[in-house]
Amino acid sequence: MAKARGRREAKKQEKQEGQEKKLEKEFKSALESPEDDLKNHHQEEISDVHLVPQLVKEALPTTFFGLLDKPEKQFFLEAESTLNINVFDNDEEKQKYINSIFNEVKGKELKLVTDQICSKLMERLILEANDSQLKNIFQSFEGFFVKIAHHKYSSHCLETLLVRCAALIEKELLNPNILLQESIDSNEEYSPMDSMFIFMINEYIPYLQEMLENQYASHTLRLILLILASKELPSTTVSNSTLRSKKSKVARKMIEIKDNEDFSKNYQVPSTFKFELKKTILNLTQGLSITKLRQLSIDKVSSPVIQIIIKVESIYDKNKTIYNTIFNADEKESAYMEYCLTDPVGSHFLQFVIMNTKSKLSERLFETYMKDRLMKLVNRNTTAVYVIQSLLQKLKTTYVKQILDILMPNFNQITDLNLELSQDILDKVMERKAYKKDLIIQQVLSKYSSSSLSNKFIGNNSQPLLAPAISISVSQPDLKEISESKKEDEDQKINLLESILKLSTSTLGNIKDDWPTAEERRNSIFLEKLISFDEKFLVLTFDTLLELPRERFIQMCFHGIFSHVIEIILLSPEKLSTIQRRKFLNCFDGEIVNLCCNVYGSHAVDKLWWFSSKLPIYKERIANEMVSESLKVKESNYGRLVWKNWKLELFTRKRVDWKAEVRESDNQFDKAVEELSKRNEKINEKMKNQNNNNDKQNKKQNEKQNENKQKELKKRPHETIENYVQRKSSKKPEKLRGRKLKKSRKAKT
Repeated sequence: MAKARGRREAKKQEKQEGQEKKLEKEFKSALESPEDDLKNHHQEEISDVHLVPQLVKEALPTTFFGLLDKPEKQFFLEAESTLNINVFDNDEEKQKYINSIFNEVKGKELKLVTDQICSKLMERLILEANDSQLKNIFQSFEGFFVKIAHHKYSSHCLETLLVRCAALIEKELLNPNILLQESIDSNEEYSPMDSMFIFMINEYIPYLQEMLENQYASHTLRLILLILASKELPSTTVSNSTLRSKKSKVARKMIEIKDNEDFSKNYQVPSTFKFELKKTILNLTQGLSITKLRQLSIDKVSSPVIQIIIKVESIYDKNKTIYNTIFNADEKESAYMEYCLTDPVGSHFLQFVIMNTKSKLSERLFETYMKDRLMKLVNRNTTAVYVIQSLLQKLKTTYVKQILDILMPNFNQITDLNLELSQDILDKVMERKAYKKDLIIQQVLSKYSSSSLSNKFIGNNSQPLLAPAISISVSQPDLKEISESKKEDEDQKINLLESILKLSTSTLGNIKDDWPTAEERRNSIFLEKLISFDEKFLVLTFDTLLELPRERFIQMCFHGIFSHVIEIILLSPEKLSTIQRRKFLNCFDGEIVNLCCNVYGSHAVDKLWWFSSKLPIYKERIANEMVSESLKVKESNYGRLVWKNWKLELFTRKRVDWKAEVRESDNQFDKAVEELSKRNEKINEKMKNQNNNNDKQNKKQNEKQNENKQKELKKRPHETIENYVQRKSSKKPEKLRGRKLKKSRKAKT
């Protein structure tokens, strides 16, 4: 029996040695193969770093930390609820209570962190802990960091702990004497936080590639890379945060866990962290082929980590190895790009690469893969559109003009597909000094406004043209047709708001207090952008608002999104005549007090102060309406702010001083009108000069063409200009061969 046991043990040892030799061979072949693996990992870079062979998913530690007793769990649940409610009178009481909880938590940190409900308590304690308490928690996790990062609940606690540790690393770096004070206060010797952080990274290094594809551990890996690179640590509650997933953001809002001051900042780190960053990235990407890297960049879990690596690797590597291996212009790059432009994860990755790298790569990708089919990519409403938006923001002016030349003739089609892209086009047109502005105006007017309104504005830059009154004898049937056409025009005028904002199917006037939808938000922002784009759209929206029923108009003032459209019109009184402003102010009559006491309506009443300048009767009427119900206005929080902004205390006590304030605002209004008129004159002069330059260039081109024609005519003196044009436009006769030539000869005979 003893001999048999000895043989079994010998066989086991031989198997283990064989497995280790295989791992070493695979590791060496991964480093030696230059074709499939990362080509730009030079020996100079790897020589500094000790590469560790990466372990498989099955090699992860499976440790069970135990469960809490019922009385213990009940105690910690009550502690979590008291911290959430925050019943304490002052900060000292709160700190004493937190210290008492920390005494109870000692030795049970791992049990609490892996529990679904008690992990919330640990996260709150980490946010409220002092420096020594943070280090105690960090030391309790030592040896179990891999397991904690892969757990569903403990990974969130670890992320908050790492953010607090980053702030502590900067604190110790700037003030080295803090360590002595901590040891004196707590009667314990603590090692510096940066060395503890490096110890944690060494624990993670054999499992980095497995963490890259894990849905929980990948978040901690992102945070480690950001801390090592001294980049901004994003908030956990903000949308599009690289730190947390969408589910965890929603959960944190439901639990009411708020970030402290340490979030949304970048921290100073010691110089040794540069080497640690290099070590982690090289260990993470060792043995990965080009195809594997591209697969990871498209993967839902690992793509954000690859994005951070591309953003960070230039700190230690100017050649940007990973970036150049993914986009190396090989044969398979076209298929990879096509997939990225159709896949939501791939398009997000492309968007990030374009926005966070040099413009040379984005120019190459645009010219080779996107330039010839921009409108097809616009039709991909959930993927490739966002890539085009990032190209508009990142590329140089020459490439932006090329994109605008392709997209602007199809502006109406783009507004039906994606309003965000159309807003970016409007912004770029204004940045490029109104580049082809008239083309967009004509398209929008032809789509949204009626034929009568569009004819008023096309060809005029400042004000609508009024047709002269002409007396014409018209029969009764013709009068009926005219009246019907007028009704249609009126319907079309109101449909300017209906076609963009879609008021009939919106949440406007709902009794259930439904939240405004995302579509309503996009539509209103697009209309606001059009109003600021050109004055013609401001006049059109103004006319359509006046033609709305009064109840509908007041409902828009109370709406959370559509009220912004009215606010934009109230912010530009210098662009409207006094008659137009009087009509608009009459719409608010009798509803001022209700608007004051509303969240959204109060903003509109504030802006009426500027809108009613040079109209003192209307201003006094609004003030009298608020003073008549002063108790109702002052009881509301929003009403008190309006009361203060309108200076109604002066109005009630010293009417003369209030009128002096009104005169000052009127003088400011006059100055604003003068500046606007001067600016419009300058814009008109620039437009005229541009048109003259274009005419001169066209004349020169025509003259050159005529000179070339005359030179050719001199060679053929008997040929007229008409014959010359016909000869150039007509196609050359085909050369007949074979059967066609035989048939032509037979036909001639």
